Amino acid sequence: MATGTLAPLGRRDFLKVVPLGGAALLLAGRLPPAEAAEAATFSPHMSIAFDTTGAVRLTLRKVEMGQGAHQGLLTLAAVELDLDPARITLVQATSDPKFGQILTGGSYSLAGGWMALRPAVATARLMFVQAAAARWGIAAEGLRTADGAVLHPDGRRLAYAALVADAAKLPVPDAKTVPLKPADAFAGAAGAGHGSPHAAVATGAACYGIDQRLPGMLFASIERAPVVGGTVLGFDEAAAKAVPGVVAVVPLAGNAWPTLDHVRAGVAVLAENSWAAQQGRARLAVRWDDGPRGGFDSDAFKAAMAARAATPGIGCRREGDLAAVPKDARRVERTYAFPYVAHAPLEPPNALAWVRDGRAEVWTGTQRQRRLHDALVRELKLAGDKVLVHAPLLGGGFGRRLEVDYGLEAALLSAKVKRPVQVLWTRGDDLTRGLYRPASVHRLVGWVGQDGRVLGHAHRYVGESVFRQQEPQLVRADGYDFSMAIPFATYGYDVPALDFDQHPMEPQVPCAWWRGTASTTLQVAQECFMDELAALAGTDPLAFRLRHLPKGRESSWSYMEGGAVTFRADLMRGVLEAAAKAAGWGGRAGVAQGIACGLYDCPDTYTACVAEVAMGGGTPRLSRLVVATDCGLAVNPDRVQAQLVSNAVFAFASLTQAITFRRGRAQQESFADFPLPTAADLPEVEAVVLPSTRPPSGIGEPATPVVTAAILNALAKATGRRPAGLPLVG
Repeated sequence: MATGTLAPLGRRDFLKVVPLGGAALLLAGRLPPAEAAEAATFSPHMSIAFDTTGAVRLTLRKVEMGQGAHQGLLTLAAVELDLDPARITLVQATSDPKFGQILTGGSYSLAGGWMALRPAVATARLMFVQAAAARWGIAAEGLRTADGAVLHPDGRRLAYAALVADAAKLPVPDAKTVPLKPADAFAGAAGAGHGSPHAAVATGAACYGIDQRLPGMLFASIERAPVVGGTVLGFDEAAAKAVPGVVAVVPLAGNAWPTLDHVRAGVAVLAENSWAAQQGRARLAVRWDDGPRGGFDSDAFKAAMAARAATPGIGCRREGDLAAVPKDARRVERTYAFPYVAHAPLEPPNALAWVRDGRAEVWTGTQRQRRLHDALVRELKLAGDKVLVHAPLLGGGFGRRLEVDYGLEAALLSAKVKRPVQVLWTRGDDLTRGLYRPASVHRLVGWVGQDGRVLGHAHRYVGESVFRQQEPQLVRADGYDFSMAIPFATYGYDVPALDFDQHPMEPQVPCAWWRGTASTTLQVAQECFMDELAALAGTDPLAFRLRHLPKGRESSWSYMEGGAVTFRADLMRGVLEAAAKAAGWGGRAGVAQGIACGLYDCPDTYTACVAEVAMGGGTPRLSRLVVATDCGLAVNPDRVQAQLVSNAVFAFASLTQAITFRRGRAQQESFADFPLPTAADLPEVEAVVLPSTRPPSGIGEPATPVVTAAILNALAKATGRRPAGLPLVG
């Protein structure tokens, strides 16, 4: 097993299971049984464990899906321990209740680890020092640590492994009292590659959820209702069973929608191989009752949202008085519309479940192990300690894998056929029966004074509420959804009168978090509109933004009780100026530049982008993107840069993507009509990471809306026509 990496769970590893508390514990990444029996262990916190052989295991509650979370968290632990990261084996946490409510999302992995993981491992280092001091009979204050050992002033050293038994006997100190390394100790501390799955991904050695196998397992392909809320009227079971390899045909009743952990009604074909399952499914000839949403049309819904945007909504942020704006102020109004879009991770949803003897075990790429665990307890009527969810490497998440429908499907089928079952979604399933970023419409109005300053700004956001579909207890009695209000709280321009509100629409389509969700439309509209205000003022877009970001200005706005965003103008100015400098702001012949910036609350990442569009033969072509960020301390700068590029690619792809609905049915079924860019399509991307000593913030999604807006602003400058939203074609 390679050190410094998450141990892959291959087909053979599934034979290494032993009962534990009514569930099962996978031995991959653990000591062999003989060594485990002899080696003393020291584990002052559930996240970290040492033994006398020198083995160190770090258990991570955050999953790895290509974003570099494991590498970053490994770096935090290694630096705090004064230990080579290559000597640490990573273990992915399961849904065991001791790990709490596990969730990987919101770009919070490193920010959370900075506050929680460091004290846990620093406690271990302190206890090793205390153990060495006791053995040497000197004060602990005179000792230091380096390279996995405690060092005596006279040059003697004791390796952590030699102190395991002694440290295990000491009382565990309060983590709040444990001294931590200074922030500058972490800058560029880890060697590239440790804790990263990318080498294994590139060579094909990585083991994803879709690679999991169990002896005797069946493959399931499910024909799901094409319209949310639809039900099965009938199907041809005999035709499906006539396919060689098909073992069973099982109807799934589904559950009501909208509700937590929605599973569509459908018919599953289970077979000895995935091909037979898909061929049997193709012969089912299912007849459907579409239910009340069989007439849903996304174009009509867009028109309804636009009409709603003309009426006052639920207040999200009020400052100053728009009625006091001078009558001679110049006014501009714009409406932007954004479509439903799918997440489309390259690894489609899949899950392997084994339900037997009052227990359930699931292996699936999920961003939310505990949510699936709780859903299995609820739906299968099992005791909490009889359910365990494992999370292998994820082939992309983007918020789709915060949902647990595919894991529930696999478990429900396994419970019925009494065998392990792996559910495999096709790309068509993913696009037509998945969950989507909500469509939305934004109406913005702005007033610019005679001196070229913005005097007032109103923004009305109309769209579906994800919380209303999935977490209704988080929606206020009047319908207010704080997740729809957060991008209003991050608005930091110095404008004396603001009026921001929201119109949560009745749920129409299953919606989920999408690499930022509300910010990916609301912030795009804000930054495109900022260019329109600059044009109204007759001012360069960069200079205009800087003028409305006075040096030293800080503001704070609450989006819910106990939740607020603090905006620091100096940090936003820093990323704007860095992006502009790197891009050579001012342009050159034949190239149009667009700029945008934004604050993302993870907890406070500032990002700016300059996009360049070249005109060739009358056709605009995106040629270059420069993305700058201040995300606090960059623990692994190479991973930060990679994530900025990933954000940029995601934003570029979204320009031409849309999921449309006719008669309640999603019309896009493959990458032919929901296009992903190829390497040849992509522009040059330059990532600039500003140095900082602030605690790390997130980088998984903050740049996506900023890059999108910068591209739209560049296109508007190049063509003289401002896009009224997305998609740009179709």
